[in-house]
Amino acid sequence: MSESLPEQTKDDTDEGWGEEESAAETAERDADWYERQRPPHHGD
Repeated sequence: MSESLPEQTKDDTDEGWGEEESAAETAERDADWYERQRPPHHGD
């Protein structure tokens, strides 16, 4: 068994699961979601 396994397979990535967003797009979407979910009593 001289073959080594890859550190990460394509199935371990968002691309492998059909996601095509970049990390920046995902972070922006997550930040927008977080802002919308913040309770009113937490203020701006």
